Amino acid sequence: MSPVTARAASLLAPLTLQTDRDVTLARRRAKETGQAAGLDEPTCARLAAAVSELCRNAVHHGGGGELQFSVTVD
Repeated sequence: MSPVTARAASLLAPLTLQTDRDVTLARRRAKETGQAAGLDEPTCARLAAAVSELCRNAVHHGGGGELQFSVTVD
């Protein structure tokens, strides 16, 4: 597997959400996934903020969960 393919696979791998540390990782992964998909920095920042809020709610109010990104190319 090439380094680019390996990085893409790690960005798209499922992430279990149980702690605040997982929420931080989800935020980072959201930003990196947006960058890898070619989104501009302001859009990546908004994506990261939205994912962080959703994941924090899942952990604090829903008992946790799982996050998985997918990228669709038109």
